[in-house]
Amino acid sequence: MFLSSFTCVALAALLQGTAAVQTWNQEPSRTEVNPGGNAVLACKIYNKQGTCSWQKDGKPQGMFVGKYEWSGDMEAGDCSIRISDASEVDDGDWECQVTASAFTAQDALTSRIAQLVVRVAPSRPQMEVDTLQVAAGQNFTVTEGRPGSIKCVSRYGNPPAEIKWFIGDRELPAEEYDQTNATEVDKPKTWMGVSVLTHTYVKEDHGQPLRCVAVHQAYQTKSEFVEVIMDVQYTPTVTLEGAPNDDVEEGIDNVTLRCLVDANPAANIVWKLLGANDVFSFQKEVSFRPVQRKHSATYTCEARNPVGASDPISVKIDVKYAPRVLQVGPAPIVTATLHNHTLLECLAEGNPPPKYTWIQTIPDSGKTVVRGNNATLLLESMTYEHQGQYVCVASNTIKGELIEDTSTPVTVEVVGAPHVLRYTVNRNVQVAKGEDAVIQVVFCSDPQPSRTTWEWGSLRLEAGNGQGRYVAENLAQQDSREDCYAARLRVQGADAADARDYHLNVENDKGADQYTVSLLVNEPVSMSTVIGIVIACLVVLVLVTLLVLYAFKTEKWCFSQRGDFKPTDLESDKSDLESQKGNNGRHQYSSSGSGVGRSGGKTLVEGSLASIPPDAFYTSASKHTSVSTLSSKPDHEYENLKIMPTPTATPSSCQATRRNSSSSSSNSSQTTRRDEQIHEKSDTKGEAATTNLEEQTDMDGLNLRQGEMQTFKKQDDHHHPHHHQQDEAKDTSKTMKTAPILTTSTPPYVPVYQQHEKSKSAKTSGADPRPGGGILYAELQLPRSSNNGSMRRGGNRHAQQKTQYAEITFQGRPLQTAEI
Repeated sequence: MFLSSFTCVALAALLQGTAAVQTWNQEPSRTEVNPGGNAVLACKIYNKQGTCSWQKDGKPQGMFVGKYEWSGDMEAGDCSIRISDASEVDDGDWECQVTASAFTAQDALTSRIAQLVVRVAPSRPQMEVDTLQVAAGQNFTVTEGRPGSIKCVSRYGNPPAEIKWFIGDRELPAEEYDQTNATEVDKPKTWMGVSVLTHTYVKEDHGQPLRCVAVHQAYQTKSEFVEVIMDVQYTPTVTLEGAPNDDVEEGIDNVTLRCLVDANPAANIVWKLLGANDVFSFQKEVSFRPVQRKHSATYTCEARNPVGASDPISVKIDVKYAPRVLQVGPAPIVTATLHNHTLLECLAEGNPPPKYTWIQTIPDSGKTVVRGNNATLLLESMTYEHQGQYVCVASNTIKGELIEDTSTPVTVEVVGAPHVLRYTVNRNVQVAKGEDAVIQVVFCSDPQPSRTTWEWGSLRLEAGNGQGRYVAENLAQQDSREDCYAARLRVQGADAADARDYHLNVENDKGADQYTVSLLVNEPVSMSTVIGIVIACLVVLVLVTLLVLYAFKTEKWCFSQRGDFKPTDLESDKSDLESQKGNNGRHQYSSSGSGVGRSGGKTLVEGSLASIPPDAFYTSASKHTSVSTLSSKPDHEYENLKIMPTPTATPSSCQATRRNSSSSSSNSSQTTRRDEQIHEKSDTKGEAATTNLEEQTDMDGLNLRQGEMQTFKKQDDHHHPHHHQQDEAKDTSKTMKTAPILTTSTPPYVPVYQQHEKSKSAKTSGADPRPGGGILYAELQLPRSSNNGSMRRGGNRHAQQKTQYAEITFQGRPLQTAEI
């Protein structure tokens, strides 16, 4: 039982001890307080059982009323201490201690050291450079572009002050400076703070304040500062004033150049001339009043100081002055030989450089001629026209105004043989019969001519003499040309015999020259001759008008002049032709054959013209035309053809024109002629004889009726040698050469040929067969209200032969060639 009681007591004591362990609720911490102020160092414990006490700087600190007092309820575990009227003696390391709750407990407590700082305001900061103090407001000298260091010191402060740097109002970054703190030797309770600034300064920092600011809570304003003035030294830079923008004229304008320098420290100014080593001036300004041409140069301004030298700046002064001719020559008087050359020279000054003009003044006349535009003038192949005075004009432009200077004249004289001024002489002189003729030739000669003569025919006359109607006047000095003369020959009462060439011969010591003038004597025209010419012109005009009218009427009424055509025949013949066409189909148009669709080498279109050559009427009938058919119109549009024989010896203008038109189409008839020859061989001899006899009767009688219809085909008769044209027409290659062509206005007739028995006989005997018995004509008559022609088919002598050839024309121009 005793054991049990002891165990219970021990367990209760253990539990009680565990519940009473003291622990920290709040330990004291570093605290700052201004002098005379109050500070509380906190110390709070959970389950406080022990006794609280405080130590300062490792020594126990007792409680004193009014100075050190408990600030909380100790029974509740608040052992905080209140320090009143803080002073330097209170500054130190404080710690709170609590004894164990029991002798057996291990819960005694000791707090960490808490620093009580009694603030002490540091002294005003100071700046130092290389251990030398810089007073406030003084200059701090640095060099542009180079780093500079400066130190700021804050002493006797507790805690040490925080130092910051400013240039003007701009705070410098903390990376450019660092701060170190240390306790004062003589006052260990205070601190000294040192901050060193290393910064690279620029030109713009010059004159700005550099400020060191010490921040401390003990200051009444919380901070104190000290500042110095930045003295940033930099190399000079220069600018220039007064450089002229316009022309500067000598003796008129003033020029002042100013060299403005920006430098620290101050720089020395140096003016130099470009290209010269000597100093022109050390002054800030350079003035030229007024400016002279010697001042023309390039001026350079440069500034130097201990830091360095500026880049030079230049200005060019270009003084303008008027031109002045300095020399002209080679001499005041220059003598040159005729046809030789000479050189004139001119030297002038001026700015801008002058331009040169050589002007010749012609003696006596006073006229001027520009000879050149260079400083030298080369006169080549000199003539007497080069004589005169030459001046050199030098010119330039200043401020937009042209300024000129003229040299003294140089006289040029030309010596040599006489020389006729050919461009002034009229080679042909015309004069009316009975009037006086004056032949004048101008020439130059230096020396003067020794002999001047006129020659014509076998006569010779010297100047100043006369012979009959001929007078050679004395030489006349020309007012407009020096050393030039006019030689005149007067022919009084000129007639046709005086029309000839007259020669002037001029001589002097240097040589001679000759010139020829032709005299033309015009016969006067009488009034009767003029009237006769006018009348003749009127008659010609009337005749031409009549011929034109006649040609027009012949062209228009050619068909109406033949009386065998009757309008009633058209319809009957048309129906006959249509029936024939329907039976045998022989009446057709074809586009095949040589020269298809062309006339005269040109392509024809619908409604255009085509022609048939004369020899086409001697070829055999073909079922297809061998001539170009150029119209795509239906066959019945050209159906009526009237064919009439007329005498060969008296063809009308219509006939001649038709013959010409037919000859132009010889190429298109070659195939037809070959077919006709084959067909004619099949004809019976009886029919040939009958046909030949009838044809011979028709051609010899020359009395065929116009209304008689004829059938044309080739006959084998060669007994008529006078028909050579018919024989030549057989040869296609000779058709255009041998067929007779009469050039006149084109009438509406087509000439064709009929061969007689005599021509056949001539062909057999080898004679030249030519058509002589007659010519057949095809006539096309068109209504006035229609553009379409119509054909009337003629009679056919041979029943088995259905093909005849004709050419269709309209107003004298071929339209179609067709076979019926």
